[in-house]
Amino acid sequence: MLSDQGGGIYIGQVPEPPEGWTAFFVELIFPGRTLGPTVYDYHFTTELRVVPESCPFEADFTRDRNTDLSDLMILCGVWLQDSPYYDLMPRRMGDAIVNLNDFSVFSQRWMEGNP
Repeated sequence: MLSDQGGGIYIGQVPEPPEGWTAFFVELIFPGRTLGPTVYDYHFTTELRVVPESCPFEADFTRDRNTDLSDLMILCGVWLQDSPYYDLMPRRMGDAIVNLNDFSVFSQRWMEGNP
């Protein structure tokens, strides 16, 4: 849903689905100039967003579909280092260091995938 805030400001919000993910983007089209027989409109598109922002197995560094002791050992091995691949938080951009923020996400995923 795109809501007009006034002054040319719009906010797009999509609710989280009950399960799975939803992806969305916003495309704005403004009328452009006519150059001869052709009309050129202006198209602006936002980045793609996915909700919820959480990814399953994001802390499964070994890619064995289990977040377990072997993944914890990897996280410990890069602790307080600049390691973008293991930098889980803040989401999307990271903060350039593996620290307690990343461990917090890791702990939420602990034993994920194990029966």
